[in-house]
Amino acid sequence: QAAKFWPVYANYQKEQNVVMDDQMRAMQTFLEKFDTLSDADALALINGHFDRDARMVALRQKWLPKFQEALGAKLAVRAMQIDRRLSLVHQIQFTSRLPLAH
Repeated sequence: QAAKFWPVYANYQKEQNVVMDDQMRAMQTFLEKFDTLSDADALALINGHFDRDARMVALRQKWLPKFQEALGAKLAVRAMQIDRRLSLVHQIQFTSRLPLAH
């Protein structure tokens, strides 16, 4: 199973990294503009978070069947659960460093 799973997961991570890189750029832009933040800038930040969340859901839905093919349903679900939990931890780490909009 590992021989089937890890290549699939590596490809999944490549797509996930694109989403995360976009989020990191948006967060950097927010920080650069923080002192002169406009309403549009603030909305761009939160809409970026919403977009990231939607993209991650879509990505997981896309890859779940591929994980199932490699692992079967129960292990594929477990892999997605673990991935989701790790993603939530990373999101807390990233977003907790951002100041709240003022």
